[in-house]
Amino acid sequence: MSIKTARAAQLTFDFRVQQPDQTSVTFADTSGTLDVVATAFLGPLGSPSLALVNPTPNGLGIDNGDAPNSGVGDSVIDGPDSDNAGEFLVLDFEQAVRLTSATFFTGSNPLGTGAQNDNFTLFVDGVLSVDQFLLAPANTPTVTFGLSGQQFIFTATGANDNFQLSELVVVPIPEPITLLGTAIAGGLGWAYRRKHSNSKAV
Repeated sequence: MSIKTARAAQLTFDFRVQQPDQTSVTFADTSGTLDVVATAFLGPLGSPSLALVNPTPNGLGIDNGDAPNSGVGDSVIDGPDSDNAGEFLVLDFEQAVRLTSATFFTGSNPLGTGAQNDNFTLFVDGVLSVDQFLLAPANTPTVTFGLSGQQFIFTATGANDNFQLSELVVVPIPEPITLLGTAIAGGLGWAYRRKHSNSKAV
Protein backbone atom coordinates (compact mmCIF):
# COMPACT_ATOMS: atom_id res chain seq x y z
CA MET A 1 0.00 0.00 0.00
CA SER A 2 1.17 3.55 -0.60
CA ILE A 3 -0.10 7.10 -0.35
CA LYS A 4 -0.52 8.87 -3.69
CA THR A 5 -2.30 12.06 -2.65
CA ALA A 6 -0.56 15.33 -1.91
CA ARG A 7 -2.90 16.15 0.95
CA ALA A 8 -2.96 13.07 3.17
CA ALA A 9 -5.49 12.67 5.94
CA GLN A 10 -4.85 11.33 9.43
CA LEU A 11 -4.63 7.55 9.63
CA THR A 12 -5.35 5.53 12.76
CA PHE A 13 -3.61 2.27 13.66
CA ASP A 14 -5.49 0.27 16.28
CA PHE A 15 -3.23 -2.39 17.86
CA ARG A 16 -5.86 -3.74 20.27
CA VAL A 17 -6.22 -7.26 18.90
CA GLN A 18 -5.53 -10.72 20.30
CA GLN A 19 -2.98 -12.64 18.24
CA PRO A 20 -0.26 -15.24 18.95
CA ASP A 21 3.25 -14.00 19.71
CA GLN A 22 5.17 -13.36 16.48
CA THR A 23 8.57 -12.09 15.43
CA SER A 24 6.90 -9.68 13.02
CA VAL A 25 3.32 -8.41 12.72
CA THR A 26 1.96 -6.23 9.92
CA PHE A 27 -0.90 -3.85 10.66
CA ALA A 28 -2.97 -1.71 8.28
CA ASP A 29 -4.62 1.50 9.41
CA THR A 30 -8.37 1.44 9.91
CA SER A 31 -8.98 2.68 6.34
CA GLY A 32 -6.61 0.13 4.78
CA THR A 33 -4.41 2.84 3.27
CA LEU A 34 -0.99 2.29 4.86
CA ASP A 35 0.94 -0.57 6.48
CA VAL A 36 3.29 -0.67 9.46
CA VAL A 37 5.44 -3.64 10.53
CA ALA A 38 5.95 -4.26 14.24
CA THR A 39 9.03 -6.12 15.51
CA ALA A 40 10.70 -6.27 18.91
CA PHE A 41 14.11 -6.74 20.49
CA LEU A 42 15.80 -6.75 23.86
CA GLY A 43 18.42 -4.10 24.58
CA PRO A 44 20.88 -2.65 24.80
CA LEU A 45 20.56 -0.75 21.52
CA GLY A 46 24.16 -1.53 20.58
CA SER A 47 23.78 -5.32 20.78
CA PRO A 48 20.09 -6.23 20.59
CA SER A 49 18.56 -9.71 20.57
CA LEU A 50 15.24 -10.53 18.94
CA ALA A 51 12.04 -10.83 20.98
CA LEU A 52 8.41 -11.58 20.12
CA VAL A 53 5.67 -9.03 19.52
CA ASN A 54 2.65 -9.83 21.69
CA PRO A 55 -0.63 -8.34 20.34
CA THR A 56 -3.27 -8.20 23.10
CA PRO A 57 -6.78 -6.70 23.46
CA ASN A 58 -5.14 -3.74 25.23
CA GLY A 59 -2.37 -3.17 22.70
CA LEU A 60 1.11 -4.33 21.74
CA GLY A 61 3.44 -5.84 24.30
CA ILE A 62 6.65 -7.89 24.11
CA ASP A 63 7.42 -11.49 25.08
CA ASN A 64 11.04 -11.64 26.20
CA GLY A 65 10.97 -15.39 26.81
CA ASP A 66 11.16 -15.20 30.60
CA ALA A 67 9.41 -17.88 32.67
CA PRO A 68 6.62 -18.28 33.60
CA ASN A 69 5.25 -16.31 30.63
CA SER A 70 7.45 -17.73 27.89
CA GLY A 71 5.27 -18.85 24.99
CA VAL A 72 2.16 -16.94 26.07
CA GLY A 73 3.54 -13.41 26.10
CA ASP A 74 4.67 -11.05 28.80
CA SER A 75 2.01 -8.62 27.54
CA VAL A 76 3.86 -5.39 28.37
CA ILE A 77 6.79 -3.37 27.09
CA ASP A 78 9.01 -3.57 30.15
CA GLY A 79 11.88 -1.40 31.33
CA PRO A 80 15.42 -2.59 32.00
CA ASP A 81 15.87 -5.00 34.91
CA SER A 82 18.09 -7.88 35.98
CA ASP A 83 16.88 -10.00 33.04
CA ASN A 84 17.60 -7.61 30.18
CA ALA A 85 18.54 -4.06 29.27
CA GLY A 86 15.04 -3.09 28.21
CA GLU A 87 12.42 -4.12 25.67
CA PHE A 88 12.06 -2.17 22.43
CA LEU A 89 9.01 -2.13 20.15
CA VAL A 90 9.98 -1.18 16.58
CA LEU A 91 7.40 0.21 14.14
CA ASP A 92 8.51 0.50 10.51
CA PHE A 93 6.15 2.37 8.18
CA GLU A 94 6.27 1.83 4.45
CA GLN A 95 6.80 5.55 3.94
CA ALA A 96 7.61 8.58 6.08
CA VAL A 97 4.82 9.80 8.37
CA ARG A 98 4.23 12.49 10.95
CA LEU A 99 3.28 10.95 14.28
CA THR A 100 0.49 13.04 15.80
CA SER A 101 -0.56 10.93 18.80
CA ALA A 102 -0.08 7.64 20.63
CA THR A 103 -2.42 5.98 23.12
CA PHE A 104 -0.98 3.70 25.80
CA PHE A 105 -2.49 1.18 28.19
CA THR A 106 -0.98 1.30 31.67
CA GLY A 107 -3.69 -0.55 33.58
CA SER A 108 -3.54 -3.97 35.20
CA ASN A 109 -2.10 -6.83 33.15
CA PRO A 110 -1.39 -10.57 33.56
CA LEU A 111 1.82 -9.79 35.43
CA GLY A 112 -0.21 -8.18 38.18
CA THR A 113 1.07 -4.66 37.59
CA GLY A 114 -1.50 -1.97 38.27
CA ALA A 115 -1.83 1.50 36.78
CA GLN A 116 1.02 3.75 37.83
CA ASN A 117 3.25 6.60 36.69
CA ASP A 118 5.08 4.93 33.79
CA ASN A 119 7.70 6.57 31.60
CA PHE A 120 8.44 5.88 27.95
CA THR A 121 11.28 6.82 25.63
CA LEU A 122 10.95 7.19 21.85
CA PHE A 123 13.53 6.98 19.07
CA VAL A 124 12.66 8.31 15.60
CA ASP A 125 14.80 7.01 12.74
CA GLY A 126 17.44 6.04 15.29
CA VAL A 127 17.54 9.44 17.02
CA LEU A 128 16.45 9.89 20.65
CA SER A 129 13.42 12.18 20.28
CA VAL A 130 11.42 11.75 23.52
CA ASP A 131 13.27 10.95 26.72
CA GLN A 132 11.55 9.66 29.87
CA PHE A 133 8.10 11.04 29.13
CA LEU A 134 5.79 10.56 32.11
CA LEU A 135 2.46 8.92 31.34
CA ALA A 136 -0.32 10.18 33.58
CA PRO A 137 -1.74 7.60 36.01
CA ALA A 138 -4.69 6.76 33.75
CA ASN A 139 -5.48 3.46 32.11
CA THR A 140 -5.33 4.84 28.56
CA PRO A 141 -3.26 8.04 28.40
CA THR A 142 -2.90 9.69 24.99
CA VAL A 143 0.22 11.71 24.13
CA THR A 144 0.37 14.16 21.21
CA PHE A 145 3.44 14.60 19.02
CA GLY A 146 4.73 16.40 15.94
CA LEU A 147 7.52 14.00 15.01
CA SER A 148 8.30 12.89 11.47
CA GLY A 149 10.10 9.74 10.36
CA GLN A 150 9.70 6.22 9.01
CA GLN A 151 10.82 4.16 12.01
CA PHE A 152 9.59 4.67 15.59
CA ILE A 153 11.02 2.72 18.54
CA PHE A 154 9.16 2.75 21.87
CA THR A 155 10.73 1.52 25.12
CA ALA A 156 9.95 1.75 28.82
CA THR A 157 12.45 3.96 30.60
CA GLY A 158 12.98 2.43 34.06
CA ALA A 159 12.76 -0.92 35.82
CA ASN A 160 9.31 -0.06 37.25
CA ASP A 161 7.92 1.24 33.96
CA ASN A 162 5.75 -0.89 31.69
CA PHE A 163 2.90 -0.33 29.26
CA GLN A 164 1.24 -1.50 26.06
CA LEU A 165 0.91 0.55 22.89
CA SER A 166 -2.78 0.69 21.95
CA GLU A 167 -3.07 3.13 19.07
CA LEU A 168 -1.13 5.49 16.81
CA VAL A 169 -2.42 8.35 14.68
CA VAL A 170 -0.17 9.46 11.82
CA VAL A 171 -0.26 11.69 8.76
CA PRO A 172 1.61 10.32 5.71
CA ILE A 173 4.24 12.65 4.27
CA PRO A 174 3.86 12.82 0.47
CA GLU A 175 6.92 11.61 -1.40
CA PRO A 176 8.79 14.30 -3.40
CA ILE A 177 7.90 12.67 -6.72
CA THR A 178 4.22 12.76 -5.75
CA LEU A 179 4.42 16.45 -4.90
CA LEU A 180 6.24 17.15 -8.17
CA GLY A 181 3.61 15.25 -10.15
CA THR A 182 0.83 17.17 -8.42
CA ALA A 183 2.54 20.50 -9.13
CA ILE A 184 3.07 19.62 -12.80
CA ALA A 185 -0.53 18.45 -13.16
CA GLY A 186 -1.74 21.66 -11.55
CA GLY A 187 0.42 23.77 -13.85
CA LEU A 188 -0.80 21.96 -16.95
CA GLY A 189 -4.39 22.42 -15.83
CA TRP A 190 -3.83 26.16 -15.33
CA ALA A 191 -2.18 26.48 -18.76
CA TYR A 192 -5.04 24.60 -20.44
CA ARG A 193 -7.67 26.74 -18.76
CA ARG A 194 -5.84 29.94 -19.76
CA LYS A 195 -5.47 28.81 -23.38
CA HIS A 196 -9.09 27.72 -23.52
CA SER A 197 -10.21 31.05 -22.07
CA ASN A 198 -8.09 33.04 -24.57
CA SER A 199 -9.47 31.06 -27.51
CA LYS A 200 -12.99 31.95 -26.45
CA ALA A 201 -12.10 35.63 -26.24
CA VAL A 202 -10.88 35.76 -29.85
